[in-house]
Amino acid sequence: MSEDDNEDPLSCIQEDNSSNGDDDDDDDISLADIMQTFFASNDGKNIVDVISKIKSSLDTNNKILHKISLSLEAIASKS
Repeated sequence: MSEDDNEDPLSCIQEDNSSNGDDDDDDDISLADIMQTFFASNDGKNIVDVISKIKSSLDTNNKILHKISLSLEAIASKS
């Protein structure tokens, strides 16, 4: 084996540790701001609140439909 074979195989890759002005520390935008921007409804409500309200509405509708189906079953069994 030659000395070239014993070299680090990754030695040909240059490391870029220099600062070229693209530091993430310079950004003043927080993760919360990003989440609020992308996960908010048109009227500014948080998406979690909107989804919770939809879930609540679906639960109410399911209870109503269940009561209707029980009533229809009771009527059908009497006939």
